[in-house]
Amino acid sequence: MLAGTTALGIAALGLAIAIWAGVGRPDIGRSAPNEGPRTPHLAEGAELPQRQRPPSSGPHYASRASYGVSITPVEPGNWIHAAEHGGVVILFKCGGPDECTAIADRLSSEVYEPARNGRFNERKLVITPYQDMNVPVMAVAWRRLLEMSEIDASQLLAFYDRYLDTGPENAQ
Repeated sequence: MLAGTTALGIAALGLAIAIWAGVGRPDIGRSAPNEGPRTPHLAEGAELPQRQRPPSSGPHYASRASYGVSITPVEPGNWIHAAEHGGVVILFKCGGPDECTAIADRLSSEVYEPARNGRFNERKLVITPYQDMNVPVMAVAWRRLLEMSEIDASQLLAFYDRYLDTGPENAQ
């Protein structure tokens, strides 16, 4: 009897871990290549060696981007660090301060505010302008990219839900 209960408990634990890790959930977007080692951290402002734009992994700065919505660009070396910690980054192109503010406000109300908290009871989402990409909007998680021709809040939230806390480092 005890052996059966123990086996059942182990199976339940294995199932819970698989669900937490996303096993069986469909991928969203596309896989991105590994852009190199995560450490040592680069000096703040140093050139990133990643070939892909936008980058989704690899060397990055020691300080992590603050979670939230920004109307001024956050450095890729900082938001890659957020992705390493299991955060998701939403990048958007904009033509000037007024347009950046309008897009950031829309993404704040449609995506940031409804997003759920992850580990450490934090909403692990960085939203920032970024010009060096071929599409107007892109979601980035550690080694995952979702390219979009326009803002689709339901797709962005689905990407966030799928890849939240899946980065290689369990940290805030």
